[in-house]
Amino acid sequence: MSNGYRTLSQHLNDLKKENFSLKLRIYFLEERIQQKYEDSSDHVYRTNIELKVEVESLKQELQEKQDLLDKALTTAESLSSHNEAELQRRCEERQQEIDHMQELLETKIQLLQEEAQLAQSEAERMASLAGSSSQPLLEDMEDSQEEENLQTQSHHPASHTYRDRVIGELTSALRCKEAMITELSQQKSALTLRVGELEGQVEDLSSSLLQKESDAEFYQEELGRERLRIEQEMQTLIEEQQSQLNQYECAAGQCVSELQKAQLQVQSLQTKIHESEANNAKLQEKLSEMECELRSIRQGAQNQERTIQCLTDSVSTKDNEAEELYQLIEGQNATLCKLREMAHRNQITHTQAPEGGSEGAALAQLQGELVGLQSSLFTLGLELEASQRAQRQSQRQADDLSRAKDRLQSDLKEALQHREVTDKHNQDLSSVLAQSRFELQAKEAQLKESKAEKHTEVQERDRHITQLKHSLQDKERQLQEYSELLESADSSKPRDALLDRLRERIRDRDRALERSIDEKFSGLEEREEQVRKLQLALREKERDLERLRCILSNNEETITNLDALVRSKELDVEQAAEAHRNLQWLQQQGEEREKSTLRERDTLISQLQTALQTRSQETQVLTAALLAKVQAGPNGVVEELKARLTLKEKQFQELLSDRSRQSHEHQSQVQDLLSTISTKDQYIQDCTDRLSLVIGERTGQLQELRRQLSSQEREMGELRRDREKERVEEAERLQNLLKEKEAFIQSLMQGQEESMEPSTPEGAAEVQVIQEELQLVSKKEKEAQLELSALRSALAQAQEQAQKQGDRFKILAPGVVAREPSNTDHQSVLEQLVSEYHRLNDALRAEKRLYQSLSHIQARGNSSEKTQALHTELDSVQALRGQLEEVLARTRKTALALERAAKRQSDFGELSTEEEEEGDDEEGSTDEFSDSIEDDEEKLTAKSLASTKNAGMACEQGVLSGGPVSGALSQGAEGQVKQLAEQKRALEEELEDMRTQLETTGCSSLAQMRSTLLRLQQENEALKENQGGVEGLGELEDPTDMCQGWQQEEEEEMEEEKRYYQQWYPPRASEAPQQYG
Repeated sequence: MSNGYRTLSQHLNDLKKENFSLKLRIYFLEERIQQKYEDSSDHVYRTNIELKVEVESLKQELQEKQDLLDKALTTAESLSSHNEAELQRRCEERQQEIDHMQELLETKIQLLQEEAQLAQSEAERMASLAGSSSQPLLEDMEDSQEEENLQTQSHHPASHTYRDRVIGELTSALRCKEAMITELSQQKSALTLRVGELEGQVEDLSSSLLQKESDAEFYQEELGRERLRIEQEMQTLIEEQQSQLNQYECAAGQCVSELQKAQLQVQSLQTKIHESEANNAKLQEKLSEMECELRSIRQGAQNQERTIQCLTDSVSTKDNEAEELYQLIEGQNATLCKLREMAHRNQITHTQAPEGGSEGAALAQLQGELVGLQSSLFTLGLELEASQRAQRQSQRQADDLSRAKDRLQSDLKEALQHREVTDKHNQDLSSVLAQSRFELQAKEAQLKESKAEKHTEVQERDRHITQLKHSLQDKERQLQEYSELLESADSSKPRDALLDRLRERIRDRDRALERSIDEKFSGLEEREEQVRKLQLALREKERDLERLRCILSNNEETITNLDALVRSKELDVEQAAEAHRNLQWLQQQGEEREKSTLRERDTLISQLQTALQTRSQETQVLTAALLAKVQAGPNGVVEELKARLTLKEKQFQELLSDRSRQSHEHQSQVQDLLSTISTKDQYIQDCTDRLSLVIGERTGQLQELRRQLSSQEREMGELRRDREKERVEEAERLQNLLKEKEAFIQSLMQGQEESMEPSTPEGAAEVQVIQEELQLVSKKEKEAQLELSALRSALAQAQEQAQKQGDRFKILAPGVVAREPSNTDHQSVLEQLVSEYHRLNDALRAEKRLYQSLSHIQARGNSSEKTQALHTELDSVQALRGQLEEVLARTRKTALALERAAKRQSDFGELSTEEEEEGDDEEGSTDEFSDSIEDDEEKLTAKSLASTKNAGMACEQGVLSGGPVSGALSQGAEGQVKQLAEQKRALEEELEDMRTQLETTGCSSLAQMRSTLLRLQQENEALKENQGGVEGLGELEDPTDMCQGWQQEEEEEMEEEKRYYQQWYPPRASEAPQQYG
């Protein structure tokens, strides 16, 4: 809205400047037309024809513009649903073009009417000149004849000779007179013909003037009807545009609120993303720990498998050894059976021995040898079995070594495969790193390009500034030449040259104004295109935000799922760890049992070996005893042996059953443990694979979110930098406005000193210049008010951003503890800001007092002491302005430093609640400080401008009208010293008196009175030069008749200005009469 108001005010100022330039052009064109009419009358017809052609072309242009307006209205009605902003812009352009064409047509019609009146007066003047020139010639002829008659009568009594000589001379003189009479008669006839031609021309001109007047009246009626219709249409369009503008304001408010919500959501999403990153980091740490634990578990499981395999191998070897021992025991049992049979045979032989003694002795000897051979065979079989057992044990050891070698080879293959996987992962990481480096280089190239573009923009801005400086120098030079023109008003030749130069400059200025208007329209179109692009970018940003919201919602869901998975996996890992502990405990118990069983088996084997040895010894002893006691009692020995053998067999069978049962139980337990370990390993492997895939996907999504957030943060930083640049430019613009106001105050003081001198034509011209400067200053003051409103809107936006940053700080750092050094720094900065705030308030109060004293001194009188006091007061004002600018620069630097510190702290998340409260207090104080400064500046500029306008108008009225107004001024000044309300009333009374005096003279403003006086003086001088007297003064028109057009134009302009200012800047109750008086 502020940009629209600013563009409207600038366009209005440009139109006012163009109106003033057109008035000057009309004034100089009138002078030029008067000079051309004095030179020749042929130019009148040519100008009349050209004006007719121009009127017809203007009619055609008006018709074309009307057709274009109708087309624009129809297209606007058809496109109202599609593009309301484009319709509004085109309607405004068409309205401006129509207004401009109406103004041009009105000025052209007025010029045509004035030229027609001037041509008619010129024709009458030339007719009167022709009549007056013919009368003196006839009188001269009659006087010459009378003189001749008198000479002849006076010289009649002279001598004849002398008379003859006189007669000859008289005849020669008569001949000369006759020649002169003939010449005069010819001239008279030529003059009569010329008068007839001039009368015909006058009749033609009068008829053409009547026709032009009728055409002008018809065109005026058509223009009035068209203006009414266009005003009605424009009123409806303005109402529609106002409604659309209200809708746009509501939509803009909604967009701003949505943007704020989106920014808050983005901030919350950033916090959530940071939290998710932290959670992901924790999850990655937990995952790494779990991977380490899984590796350790795998290694332990592998070690356990190796130990279990070793145990199984040892158990198998032990079983084989037990089987061998069992076979050995069976062999020994077989030998014992054989021995029993042999003992039984010996008993039988002993029972049968008494029958034959020699045969019994031989049999006993043979049996002894057989027993010896059998014992030797038994020992040899034991040795052979021991050697075979050693061989089998060595073979088993070799098999164990080969199996261990195979396991080591499989472990080596797994290590190589893991190494290949790690190499592939490293290659992928290197490729990603190279791609990131390439992207970084591209981003650096983009950054360099952006820097180069910014550098070119800065150069273009500097070039524009230099062009503005050159234009300012040209304007100063033109002002100096204008002042020289006013000083050299007496000389005519340099004045004509200066007038020619002024005309050329006015043409150049018109062309420059047209170019500037075209540039402004093109700039407006570019701005509208930029606004459209920004709207599209905003929509894209909203789409990106929605997409980011969807992604973040999905990420949140995935994060929650991941958390649930991680919790379940943690439970599974804990269960697996518990199972692993149980397995380890069971394995330890199994190993202990195995060791105990192995020890028991070893002890049993050793016992069996000792038993075998003892049995072999016993068998040898028994054989010896049997051989010795064969004859004694074989039956008792055999029974004892049988009893012992049965006991040994029973014990051996029990031991074998117990060992086989224990080995089967141990094997079943080992198989169960191995199956549970394999299932747990497979489950853990599957879980790790799934977790690695999910975490990889989530890390990719998080990286993409980080890139998007970094791009958004860069864009936000660029927007902040642009806003800071705009603030700095606006501050520089305000400083320039302050400097211009100071220069204007100095020029006002000089103008007041010059206006206090006695009234002269130069004083009237200076008063006119001062009034024009006052108008320019009022325009500048309005522009400054618009810029101040724009600054307020920018400050409001900055305050909203500060509030958003405060919310962001509260979101990002709710529980961070405050630091003592930052508190002390903020307290010192706050104290410095408060002190500078008090200093600025004191300086503003002093400046107010100075402006009030200036207004009192300006209203009281015109003494040299008061002018010196004014100069001193102005010096003090400039000093105070310098102090204000310095303090403003310091406060701006401190505010920027605080904002940068706040941004850094918000980025690192190290702000505390106390620092946030202090930052809010600082922002509030700076906002109050800037608002108080702007309010004080507005009040001061309004008061100073009102006082200078009133004083300038009072001085002009005193110069033009005389004493009563000066008395009213003194009374008003005394009332102003007493009380401000009485001063306003007195000023209102003075303004009413001035209005009444202007209305009595027949003009509506001082500019009209001044212009009519100048025109009367110029016409009087021209008539005096042409006629040599003051006879032509009676033929001049009344000033009231000449001021009618100007009065009507000034009234229309005042009404338009009142309507405009009442629409955009509603005046206060106390300042309304001062502004529009």
